[in-house]
Amino acid sequence: MLVMLTGCGSESTPADSPPAPSAQSIPSSSSSVPVDGADSMPHANVEAKVPQHTQKSMDGMVAKNAANGENGDSVALTSHSTDLAESENQTVVQPEVKEVSPSRTSEPAAIPDQVRERLEKMAEAYAKTNVYSDQGMIYVRGQNESDEPIDMDIPFVTVLERPNHLRLEAYTTTMIADGRYLVAFIDDFPNQVLRRAAPQTLAVGDIFADPFVTESLSQGAIFRGRLGFTQSVAWLPPPLLLLLDDQPLRTLLDQAISAEILPSETYRNEQVEPAAEFLCDRVKIVRPDGEMVLWIDAKTEILRKMEYPIAEYPQLKNFSITADFLLADFAQTSKETVFAYEIPDTIPVQERLLPPREPAVSVIGKPVPDFVFSSTTASADGENGENSTADQTMSWTPKSCADRPLLLVFWATYAPESLDLLDALEPIAEKYRDKIRILAVNTDASTVTQAAIDVKWRAKNDTMLSVRDTAQPPIAERFGITSLPTTYFVGTDGNVQDLIVALPIRENTPKLLENVENKKDGESKEVGEESVIDVAGLESRISQMLVGNGLATQRLTEIDGRWNDLMTKFEVTNTEYQQWLKAWLVYGRYRFVESLPSNMYADASENGGNPKILPATPPQILKPRTTVTMPQIGALTTVTRTDSTGKRSDTLYGLRNWANFVEFDASAAVVREVPIGKTSQDILSSLRFAKDEKNGEWWVAFGSMAPRIYCFDTTGAIRWTYPEKIPNLATAKGVVDVEIVDVDGDGTPEIVVGLSGSGLREEDVEGGILCLDSTGKQKWWNPQVLPAQKFTMIPESGIVSETGDTSEAKNNVDETKNELLVVPSQNGTLVLLDPKTGQERRRLEPEDSSQWVPWVTSAKSIPNANPDDKTAADSDASNEIGKNTSFAGVRFNQLGGDWSVVAFGRDGQPLWTTPIGSGNYALPVEQLSSANFAASPQSISGNGWLVPGPDGTFSILSSEGAMLEHFATGKSLTGVAVVQQMDGETVTDRVVLSDADGLTIFDVP
Repeated sequence: MLVMLTGCGSESTPADSPPAPSAQSIPSSSSSVPVDGADSMPHANVEAKVPQHTQKSMDGMVAKNAANGENGDSVALTSHSTDLAESENQTVVQPEVKEVSPSRTSEPAAIPDQVRERLEKMAEAYAKTNVYSDQGMIYVRGQNESDEPIDMDIPFVTVLERPNHLRLEAYTTTMIADGRYLVAFIDDFPNQVLRRAAPQTLAVGDIFADPFVTESLSQGAIFRGRLGFTQSVAWLPPPLLLLLDDQPLRTLLDQAISAEILPSETYRNEQVEPAAEFLCDRVKIVRPDGEMVLWIDAKTEILRKMEYPIAEYPQLKNFSITADFLLADFAQTSKETVFAYEIPDTIPVQERLLPPREPAVSVIGKPVPDFVFSSTTASADGENGENSTADQTMSWTPKSCADRPLLLVFWATYAPESLDLLDALEPIAEKYRDKIRILAVNTDASTVTQAAIDVKWRAKNDTMLSVRDTAQPPIAERFGITSLPTTYFVGTDGNVQDLIVALPIRENTPKLLENVENKKDGESKEVGEESVIDVAGLESRISQMLVGNGLATQRLTEIDGRWNDLMTKFEVTNTEYQQWLKAWLVYGRYRFVESLPSNMYADASENGGNPKILPATPPQILKPRTTVTMPQIGALTTVTRTDSTGKRSDTLYGLRNWANFVEFDASAAVVREVPIGKTSQDILSSLRFAKDEKNGEWWVAFGSMAPRIYCFDTTGAIRWTYPEKIPNLATAKGVVDVEIVDVDGDGTPEIVVGLSGSGLREEDVEGGILCLDSTGKQKWWNPQVLPAQKFTMIPESGIVSETGDTSEAKNNVDETKNELLVVPSQNGTLVLLDPKTGQERRRLEPEDSSQWVPWVTSAKSIPNANPDDKTAADSDASNEIGKNTSFAGVRFNQLGGDWSVVAFGRDGQPLWTTPIGSGNYALPVEQLSSANFAASPQSISGNGWLVPGPDGTFSILSSEGAMLEHFATGKSLTGVAVVQQMDGETVTDRVVLSDADGLTIFDVP
């Protein structure tokens, strides 16, 4: 990623984006590639005016591991990076970080008054200042258990100018807000730049709005369930915590056992000329994980230094973690330089970061980077390169290699894995000596002599040539080499057919892999008869290249498939993350984690990781009828139709593989399945049905937080999309919910769309509520209301007005058509909108803020049994519809992940609450819906609520919240529907549940 940033004392030179693959990060398992004159290679394709993050290894603390993908593909990861390709053969090892149960109080009573007053004085200074800047450094020092040195210097930058200017550089993240936009990028996410409208006033929620940014700043808490060295205290750099949090001591004193003021000492800053000295008051806070010491400038109240607790690392010797806030000042900054940035036209602007694609996708199908490789070894078959003779220097270029398929294997003397691969390729080279060409491209620095390279070169036949680079810029930059070995497969057309980063390992061979990793030079790489390296996979690729240049198409299809699967899981996790973040910002201390979203890489069908699915139990009333095997089915929707005789019948629909539209018959057999003509990147997980006289029946499909919605007819043909065009996948606002309603009562339905915003406060108007007509044209847009999740429609009649009367409702001419849109907003209130104009009418605010719900739905004949409702005594016949309407929602009970159904009356106050389970939803599902059952002797009749629980349970609640049915399915549910069949005067109900494996149909006796 090429992003030019200015200011903060760092510099860089603009460069053209190389045609090389965009590697995710510096490798931790395979050998990194040094550049001439440098200790290690900088982040691939990233040129930013930010301090380079130190990448010194911590032997004994961070183990080297390979992240192996399908067919031997590998992705190199740093100890900092998000594990986007974890496999069973990979375990990232890091110093254990024990989570300590947090105190629920804002600060412990045991803190002496003088300590609290000292800290409050510092916090007050940060709260009052309009500007702040520093260029800090985290120093990690000590020895591991083997007495090997631990020496890490981690730079960070914090610059804030209120109300909405920010520059933050921490770990692998850079975030800049210039008052107009908020921009963020992560080193491990090449060619991605997040850009949103800057909020009017920066808040903590703006920093953590993106899960991948949070993952970087917390150093692994979101997807890997662990924290970095400094995140046990706070996920934010301490200065930013003091600047943005209105209660920073809540975080700094959280878990404190005791605290005291230490003798003052002088802090000396030798990073400036001449060296500066500051007399500092020191405050020691004793915590379960060790002692934390704050050095506070006695004159300016600036935090100059911080010593982090280290009791979590007893195995380390002379260990210390210290943050120095160098050049910290409350002085004015220069907006023209500090908050300036430039995003090249080649980098797409996105409103969120997405899981990076595999490095191969950026080079496969494109011309191989130009090269001129030289060798002093003659080929045995008499074929020499350009301008060469036997036993003389040969030059190899793409043109001279175009007569046959080519393998470029990049290796180095310091990378034993690359030598292992060359050994494995040797018999292949001999077998195909007249059909392919293999060049072993040495990447050692120019200071390494040819004699030193020849000592390591182990080729036993003359069909592979060891060559060196003779061109500029360096080979690592041109080919994007970030780990060794890296292998390019080049067809005779000069285009890259495949790319393998790191060592291709056979699947399901963890023991063999261990033997290779522990092997010393010269020892055998084989255990028994089988080699660990995937030789068969390599030969298969070569064989396919020999019959044409179709390998590229196949490999891109495989990569796209894996990425689409990853995006499916990511969409689920992102939704859960946003729900979790809402609660965390209210109850959190900006450091600890009580509950995390489910691991997006865990297979929910196998109950991997979180959530935990309860073992199956039999239903109490429902009678299992049949099971239909149909993988990846969900978004169940029932459509009721009535013929000319008045006979009604229900038809069941759903989505399969997040892409296909499916219709079922009465026995849940597939009548038809048609693909929706959409782009491959979009994941569809919800369906909405519509019908009008002009267009007949049509549908809208969308995915949670997906960039667009699709309107299609019953054949799957797209009628329109909103938005019509998206430059790249993430530039649209995330879709929260879609409802089909006739907002103006003219008989033609409209589409109401909820769009997420970039922030967590109402003034962040990136999203909002949007109304489209049946052709996809905008009718109105309210950007002031950011929906939390699902919204609903209710009749306006009987809704309590702000004055407490119902006069407005009584004056309505047609009570059945005058409805209100009820939107649960991100700030915790229920907003009532006029569906004709989108204008806000009023708000319903629960008396208890903990009753906030992100998901609401309605049922028009559910009695409103609230005795305190001011309109309950109103018996006006014209008010019956409104009077008998309540709506319900799903909410978190607490941060731990417990869920409840909460029903509300017309005044917005809760009528009843029923717990439904705990955990996190693994797959998209309508979390709450209503149904009207036919008369039943088993007490399931009339209106009720259908609730698929996050733990795999299914519940049916009565209109008053009583649990009528509850059982565990043993699987993560993806859909719920009730289908009614009419035989004469008899109506029978069937409940249909879907999961990752298929459908289960139950009779309602």
